[in-house]
Amino acid sequence: MDLLRALIAVFGIMTTLMCVASSAQDIRFNVCMGNGGGPSCAGGSTVSLTCAEYRAIGGGGPATAPALGARLCKVYDANGKQRQLDYNVAHIYSKGGGECGWTLFTVICLPAR
Repeated sequence: MDLLRALIAVFGIMTTLMCVASSAQDIRFNVCMGNGGGPSCAGGSTVSLTCAEYRAIGGGGPATAPALGARLCKVYDANGKQRQLDYNVAHIYSKGGGECGWTLFTVICLPAR
């Protein structure tokens, strides 16, 4: 029984350390906007938005980056309290075609301090 308690204690510490270590890393999303065929970026994205969704968050204008960061970099703690992580948003490329073309952004959610 003592061996079982020791193993549970060690495993609990290891789990806690793994959670702390993983929370210290950036979280990255490749976000593709666009729909239809053609040279879509959807194959290289983790999040896809339709043209209507892209227009609703600014369509590439000044409101787009804050909208992407707010949408993708919200986290909840163990008590269910919501927090907004700091973030960086980079426009990678835009290609013409389809309804609104295809635009790829990378959103990086920065570790909590």
